[in-house]
Amino acid sequence: ADLRWKNGLLEMRLNSETPLTSEQWDAVASLKPRAFYFNHNALRDEDMDSLVALDPLEITLRINPLTGKGAAKFGAMPHLRRLESHHMHNATPEATDALAQHPALEDFRTAGEFCISALRAPKLKSVELAELACTKASVEELVAHSKIETLSLYAHRILTVDEACLASAAKIKTLKTLRLTFVELKFDGGLKHLLDLPNLTELDLFKVDVPEADLQKFKAVRPNVHVKFTARSEEHTSELQSPYVISYA
Repeated sequence: ADLRWKNGLLEMRLNSETPLTSEQWDAVASLKPRAFYFNHNALRDEDMDSLVALDPLEITLRINPLTGKGAAKFGAMPHLRRLESHHMHNATPEATDALAQHPALEDFRTAGEFCISALRAPKLKSVELAELACTKASVEELVAHSKIETLSLYAHRILTVDEACLASAAKIKTLKTLRLTFVELKFDGGLKHLLDLPNLTELDLFKVDVPEADLQKFKAVRPNVHVKFTARSEEHTSELQSPYVISYA
């Protein structure tokens, strides 16, 4: 375990192959962290009441054995404003209502079906859809939302951010910032859809393959949009070919 400052909060990072004991949970509570990072067996369904008692503001999960039963306890955390998961793809139907109605969640990031119903949380402003979560259906969930300002789409090795996905993103009229990672773009194959976003002020293209002429065409039509562009390199191509860990635990 270690402590660090993150987003102005004291974050407790716990990486353990074995479950925490009650004494260890008491030790964590004594430090009064409000942000948490859990990897492996540091957090299980059985531990969620202990976590609820700590009233967390931010939670990051990596590879983790939580099921829908445990995930439903996120709904008992009234001040939880940020929830992020990596390499977790198990569906969590037991948590559907708790997450869809969460009263405080503003920032949600997922790589699969884990806690996907949080896309309907009423105060949600920022969303990252990575890997198996980066689908047209997931983006469509956000279209009727009235507060989404930031959307990040990140898919490689398994799925890709295709034109259908971008066409759906273009329906989110409140969107101010759009981040695309590992995407192949053309003006007629995606960028043109983004012209339909009236409030877009920032387009972040990271490790993206796009013809210079097509990018300039977009900039000419939308000169007030700040475009950050990092081209895909040979190193990035090698990264695309590296194995991706999938966990349904």
